Amino acid sequence: MSYQIEEGLRFLWNLKEKESKVDELVGHLGISPLLAKILTSRGFSKEMARDFLNPSPDKLTPPKELPDMEKAVDRVIKAITKAETIMIHGDYDVDGITSVSLLVRNLLRLGVKRVIPYIPSRFIEGYGLSNKAVEKARDEGATLIVTADCGITAHKEAEFAKEMGIDLIITDHHEPPNELPNAYAIVDPKRKENPNELAGVGVAFKLLQGVYEKLGRDMKPLLWDLDLVAVGTIADQVPLIHENRVLASLGLKTLEHTLKVGLKALKRVSGIEGKINTYDILFRIGPRLNAAGRLSHAKNALNLLLTKDPDEALRLAKKLDMENKERQRIEDEILDEALKMAEAQRDNYVIVLSKEGWHEGVIGIVASKVVEEFYRPTFLIAMDGEFGKGSGRSIPPFNIFEALKATDTFLETYGGHKMAAGLRIHRSQIEVFKEAMNEYGKRVLKEEDLKPHIKVDVKVSLGEINDNFIEEMEMLGPFGVGNPMPIFYAKNVSVVGSTREVGNGHLRFLLKDETGYATAIFFGGGQHIDKLESGKTRIDVVFKIKEDTFAKRMAYDLNILDFKVKG
Repeated sequence: MSYQIEEGLRFLWNLKEKESKVDELVGHLGISPLLAKILTSRGFSKEMARDFLNPSPDKLTPPKELPDMEKAVDRVIKAITKAETIMIHGDYDVDGITSVSLLVRNLLRLGVKRVIPYIPSRFIEGYGLSNKAVEKARDEGATLIVTADCGITAHKEAEFAKEMGIDLIITDHHEPPNELPNAYAIVDPKRKENPNELAGVGVAFKLLQGVYEKLGRDMKPLLWDLDLVAVGTIADQVPLIHENRVLASLGLKTLEHTLKVGLKALKRVSGIEGKINTYDILFRIGPRLNAAGRLSHAKNALNLLLTKDPDEALRLAKKLDMENKERQRIEDEILDEALKMAEAQRDNYVIVLSKEGWHEGVIGIVASKVVEEFYRPTFLIAMDGEFGKGSGRSIPPFNIFEALKATDTFLETYGGHKMAAGLRIHRSQIEVFKEAMNEYGKRVLKEEDLKPHIKVDVKVSLGEINDNFIEEMEMLGPFGVGNPMPIFYAKNVSVVGSTREVGNGHLRFLLKDETGYATAIFFGGGQHIDKLESGKTRIDVVFKIKEDTFAKRMAYDLNILDFKVKG
């Protein structure tokens, strides 16, 4: 795919050249030319587009395609038939919490004698499986531990479990080390050469899918738990393509009508009614579930997802809501400090910031916001005595996990994904780590990698954004990583009507071309008001459709991402 590059106020615009096969998709799928243009710009053939637009359970892949899956399924079935006790060990984020809830609910439904849910404290045990958890499993009489969203680097803990006579099944989706733990089975899609980038909850779902199929059980109860799978998958920001798209799409529909009192209470305190989209997960439900693990203990969020008592559910949901507000307050304080500190590293390839007293539960969120501001891979390290715990967030051209592998000489521990990672480091190593990380960044990043780009899907006229297209565009969702909301390009449109600054520095105006009108809002664009003169200024503009347009069928607000004045 070739691109034409244009420069706006904020971004470089990647404008794709004219697409072919649009008529073929229109005729084959009965869709509008505009929707067909979006699909072809994203590389879809007519067969791929048909499957993409119609996610359904029959599109789920066979579980046995994952490494060690058949071995893991057989061991779980043995635990069911032998009335064994199983510990389910998860992570303390949304992905881990939903994974544990999903496994606990379904293993009990399938007849496991007793299931012990276990999520560690972020502040006492830290991330991943620990000997303390293995000891608890032994003391509680568990003969099998199943990890969820963690365990791929648990070498010592796997050996300890073996010594205790406990079988260990690891289900994870993080990058595997060169040498795997000595576990009974390790189900991790990243062990494959061309992995599906499932979330941890997606891997847990595949394990259960395999158990249901082998036992010949009706899959409907498991499919009703896709609400949990959607929450974990979307919150963990894995690509919403292939199987993840099926899980997320079906799960969001299930979530709208969920019978789980915990999710109903969470929707209530989050102010969610009716149709649910990825925005609701990322900015309403997800942060509240995450707040417990960030500030206190994730067991409060897990208990919310497991309870059958509506009163307890509402009490826990309100507690999570309060913790989330406190999390926001702490995050704002750290962000203010981090942005000021990062100014001195504006020209670095990688930003590395550390400070005593930063709250380790929120530094990952703050790192993401520093990346948004400076468009550099960023690490924030919360110091506590001689050691610090860090969270890193990245930009697409920079694999942050590979960067940590290349600089692991300076680290105590690390782990993560291409775009997000965590680490533990001694105070004395921070400066040399910063230098080494920037040397690595200098080798792998080009100058143009450090300028934010917008990939534009299709050129449009304003009249094409109408009722029929808005309804059609919903077929492309759920939107997220790997399947972003379409970005449109309109050329030489007129600014008309009143141009005014609204809210906290936002810009609202009206656009017109020969085919129609559209209201527009440019978030954070208030400083550009002098560039737009009603009735005189013409602009090229890139935009998305505002998210709430879909739910409320309101006037089609264009969410302006960038513009440039003609002439």
